[in-house]
Amino acid sequence: MSGARGEVYVTVGEQEYPVVFNNRALADAERLIGKTVLQLASDAQTGTLGVGEVASLLMVGLEQGRRRQKTTAKTFTVQRALSTMDEIGFPEAMRVVMEGVCEVLAGPAGDVDGEEDGEDPPEE
Repeated sequence: MSGARGEVYVTVGEQEYPVVFNNRALADAERLIGKTVLQLASDAQTGTLGVGEVASLLMVGLEQGRRRQKTTAKTFTVQRALSTMDEIGFPEAMRVVMEGVCEVLAGPAGDVDGEEDGEDPPEE
């Protein structure tokens, strides 16, 4: 995995969907929810993250995953995310979104000097 990206998969029925977070997706979620990603992570840790917040995060991650696959599948909305949550349950939805968010917050994996998989570190 290159860059700060969290990718988790969720299975709904027989269909598997990628839930992808990167910095752009997190910024979208912050604008949509009205809280910073660090506030959302803190809320998740204290058990105060709400259903609507999880649905919004799930929608953003599912939509980013849909875009990365470059499919013509229907756009994900909060209503579709809520339907997905009805299928998989709130605990699984929360696990999926927070795992993806935490991967982005942790930054890219790789060597201490910023190299990953033989790639040169970004120019400063």
